[in-house]
Amino acid sequence: MMDIVCILIACAFGQFAAYCYFSKRFETKCPIAAVCGFFAAALAVQFALSFAGLAALNIALLFISNLCAALIIYRAGIKQSLIHCLLLEVLAAMSAFIIMFGLPKIIGHEPPGNGMILLGISSSALYFTFSYAVSRHKDDMIVYSVLVSLLSLVCSAMIAGFAFFPGSNFVLTLISVILPLAISAVCMAHRKLVCKISNSTETLLEEQRQKLNAEYYAELEHQYDLRDIIIHDIKGHLRTIKQLSQNGENDRINSYIDSIYNSGAMGAVKQFSSNKLANVIISRYANLCANSEIKFNCDVRSIDFSFLSDSDLTILLDNILNGAFKSAEKSEERFIDMSIGSFNEAYVVLNVRHSVDGSPDIKSSERAARISNIIQKYGGQASFDCSDGRIFAAKIMFKSSVIKK
Repeated sequence: MMDIVCILIACAFGQFAAYCYFSKRFETKCPIAAVCGFFAAALAVQFALSFAGLAALNIALLFISNLCAALIIYRAGIKQSLIHCLLLEVLAAMSAFIIMFGLPKIIGHEPPGNGMILLGISSSALYFTFSYAVSRHKDDMIVYSVLVSLLSLVCSAMIAGFAFFPGSNFVLTLISVILPLAISAVCMAHRKLVCKISNSTETLLEEQRQKLNAEYYAELEHQYDLRDIIIHDIKGHLRTIKQLSQNGENDRINSYIDSIYNSGAMGAVKQFSSNKLANVIISRYANLCANSEIKFNCDVRSIDFSFLSDSDLTILLDNILNGAFKSAEKSEERFIDMSIGSFNEAYVVLNVRHSVDGSPDIKSSERAARISNIIQKYGGQASFDCSDGRIFAAKIMFKSSVIKK
């Protein structure tokens, strides 16, 4: 029974090593269920043929199963597949030579009893160590790669030690195999989770960028339509004024001009900033505040926003003003004060003050997280204050000489 379990574990190490290696090197073209099914089938075939006792057959089967995996499951060409499968064969042969031949020579005698089977597991574990380390040598998350490689190396050494220890306990041997494998699996699962969260965050940011870009172009179109309407209205006003002037009705002209100034048409389009993108975003929230009876004061100097990409500038201003608008809308005082200026001609300083109804929970806010990402990306600094629970103040400072990433 122990022999069968040990052979199964040795085969499992070999297939798991191939899966880890190819998954890092190539992109899969099959669902994960198909990938698991293929390697499980390869494991079953290798396990069945291992009882034939022919080393050459096992080596040939390992090469064939790896080649089929590369060609069927992964997006790899024939030349690439052959090269990488030959590399895995070399690693497997080297592992077997070190453990099966070199170790007994170093110790001075062959392992007693079923020790050769345990050496087979140790050889497979060392093969996994080599293949995993080679596939991850350029990995960004080097800590995981080193940890998993060391764990599998310790596993190989422990099993080899049990092989030369007479009367080794089967349960203890099994634990020495399962424990490093379990820890390795947890590490890799955690790494995949971190990568998944990172990709999900990037996807959400990209979706937000696309949404904001759509709103930006919609607002631009609205501004152009509004401009055409105002030009049309101005022509009508000029015709009226001309007619009144020809009739000598100066008092009515003055009254008519005053009525135009007091109407909302003259304030519909306002230049807040020389930056067209910033102006569109600020104008949109100025109109929202006007419609919601929120006092909106904005002082934006002639600032060069070129150190920020358009998408990052959009995320920054939209999230700040959106949060300010929603908070001010629920508060009693209902106001937003915003200013963007320069400091020592090297820094751009953005100040926002708005009314709130109680201190907001900044740490758990997705909006604050997006703003924080932009601040960190450009090496900026930020401070927030809402000590009285009525007015929230935010100050964000960037070094304008930062090169856009």
